[in-house]
Amino acid sequence: LANNGKHLRFFIDTTNYTDIVLSFATRRTNTGFSSNTVSYSSDGGNQFFDFETYKPTTSSTFEVKTFDFAAIPSLDNNPNVVLQITFDGATNANGNNRIDNVQITGAAIPEPSALVLALVGATVGLVTTRRKSESWTA
Repeated sequence: LANNGKHLRFFIDTTNYTDIVLSFATRRTNTGFSSNTVSYSSDGGNQFFDFETYKPTTSSTFEVKTFDFAAIPSLDNNPNVVLQITFDGATNANGNNRIDNVQITGAAIPEPSALVLALVGATVGLVTTRRKSESWTA
């Protein structure tokens, strides 16, 4: 069928974020796309790598699909990330898939100044602890 192999792309700037996760609710009709592949690109969409293939439910109730890209460091802190869903397996031109409530999340990377403050705080804490220990035994 004409739409098998078509895709949906999300262009994302993950600058200052790591551990990227894609999630969405999905379902399909009985003749809709039965085998969909999630892929990723770290170079703006020039080269894609398959991540996972899933089969949407034919239930009237949506199911949530989650794809955790934390093990793909090239997607972290990158202004050129593209996530792609390729649709395949439809058996009728009237079949469809539904995708709703798309979320793309990540963990914020602390600013370098925040890291310096955290390290200074940890050092002061160590010094304070040591002094207390020394004065306690004196």
